[in-house]
Amino acid sequence: MEDVGFTIKNQSHSGLPEEDKFRFKRIKNRMVAAIADGITRDPKRLRNFPSHETLGFDAVFVYNYPEPSPASIVAEIFVRKVAGKIKELNIGSILGAVAFANNEIGEWNRKHIPKPDYLFHDLAGCVGIVYTVDNSRNINFAYIADCGLAVFDFNGRLKFITKDLMEEGRRFRDYSNGKEIDWRKATDRIRVRKNFRNKFRKGGYGAFTGERVALDKRLLFIGKLKAEKGDYVIGFTDGARKYFEEAKEDAGRVLIESGINGLKGYLQTGKYDERERTIVAAKID
Repeated sequence: MEDVGFTIKNQSHSGLPEEDKFRFKRIKNRMVAAIADGITRDPKRLRNFPSHETLGFDAVFVYNYPEPSPASIVAEIFVRKVAGKIKELNIGSILGAVAFANNEIGEWNRKHIPKPDYLFHDLAGCVGIVYTVDNSRNINFAYIADCGLAVFDFNGRLKFITKDLMEEGRRFRDYSNGKEIDWRKATDRIRVRKNFRNKFRKGGYGAFTGERVALDKRLLFIGKLKAEKGDYVIGFTDGARKYFEEAKEDAGRVLIESGINGLKGYLQTGKYDERERTIVAAKID
């Protein structure tokens, strides 16, 4: 089985630290992959952000961004702990590893952010996807929020892609107080984080912050697929979604012409999304 994993850095805000992380390994010549996307932090001392169109926005945002980034740290904790913990290629092993990693993130938060405030000292967190492929070509996976999994067949046709769980509830979050959310405002960011993160309500979404509620099946989606020989399995962070969903025909052509090794050049174009983006892909034999 061929496999590849990589991260393309943020091309629209190039000075920000890398907050996507990934690990993958083989068990009996089969695949285990863990991918995490650290949740962007608030820049220090910037309660209200300037508009993206404001001259010098990048310089101000990047200059005040925390370094080292807590988002980057906990994303690395997640993928390292998950990949190290999984010993069997089944959903039970995945869920046990995810619970262990989430708890480790909680330990980090309790030590480094003992008094979270949903703003500058918000809990550090990440979203992510974990998947395994066994010798019978069964794909087991679990993901939270807007990371995902795509499967293309040997002809480059998209067979399956996970739903964006963040997008599904966006309209409830964005208009929950009767007017559209303005993420530049500290009051709106606090409200969303406090009222929707790891909450069971319309617009609620999951995040690995150490809170056990993130492991509930209402927030953590679990799935199983049967792959076929020649299929391409791709786990990804949200910055890569458009390359495989909206531009599925382009992705299919790349896979037919260059296989999974052609995906890095495809995502490096920045054509469909310039945000940081990470994938771990495998071709099923």
